[in-house]
Amino acid sequence: MTKIMLKVKSSDGKAFWERHPAHPGGELFVAGDQVKPAARTRAVSTALKSGRLVEVKPTRRKKKVEDAEDATEKA
Repeated sequence: MTKIMLKVKSSDGKAFWERHPAHPGGELFVAGDQVKPAARTRAVSTALKSGRLVEVKPTRRKKKVEDAEDATEKA
């Protein structure tokens, strides 16, 4: 099953919870501003379509110039 990152987008502030073996640890609980890894189960897909959950695209951290310079000096 596809792994995605999710957060709650709910005007009522309710958390989303589901037990399913495809989720990391077999369970998904997302509340507040948390971003959690999840499997695209039927319940997750339904919550995404209804707007209760939102998929969060992973962001890539930019390596600092200083870190790159340090790595170059050590090489």
